[in-house]
Amino acid sequence: MMALFLLCICLTMASCAADHTQRPVVDGPDQALHASPERLALGYMAVSLNLLASRAVEKQPNITLQTIIDGRPVTINQSNATQFIAAQEIQLKTYSEAINRRGFRNVGGMYHAEATPSCERIQSAWASGVRWGFLTGLSIVQDGFEVQIVQRVEREDISRDVKTPGVVVESKLVFSDFTNSSFIFVGMIEPGKITVRPNVEAVLATWPKMTKAPSKSDLSGCVVTLLPVHRN
Repeated sequence: MMALFLLCICLTMASCAADHTQRPVVDGPDQALHASPERLALGYMAVSLNLLASRAVEKQPNITLQTIIDGRPVTINQSNATQFIAAQEIQLKTYSEAINRRGFRNVGGMYHAEATPSCERIQSAWASGVRWGFLTGLSIVQDGFEVQIVQRVEREDISRDVKTPGVVVESKLVFSDFTNSSFIFVGMIEPGKITVRPNVEAVLATWPKMTKAPSKSDLSGCVVTLLPVHRN
């Protein structure tokens, strides 16, 4: 039987991996309204991914989903998927209402991306691709508080667009590496630029134990700056 491993639904993905007693971001609307922008965006992303996977499990009898919900390990299969889908839909609606009430910046448009040298060493396809120059033409397509980060992969053997979903809450942009949904980036939306950094604690907490994780200093030193491209 094939198992599918997805993100945790909890206050931060770092605490979810390190402490299974951590409470979820939202027990109700009040918590969603008072959570930090980054945590609310992380929660929305996690629930969205788990909901997508649960719907796939509901249709496929040979797939199970291993995840963590409300701080507890959970196995979702075809027999209980409908129950979890209903709960996740309610939770996602709560997140959505909170984000809309709190507001979000408009970040849609074309950008030029620049990355610091340590981005080469953090084992992120997105950050290293920006640094090495084989990810080009970055654009952000926005629909409400949800965004798609679109870039062109240009290498000798590959030429195609890659898309990464993200969420904007107030002045924070949160998205994942397009090859690894557990590798989370957080962008600070400032006048004239977006400054993006890895979520260091979350990346290290969710890193697979069978491979060597990037160093904390390299993660902390990786900064990707997105500069708007103004068309004439």
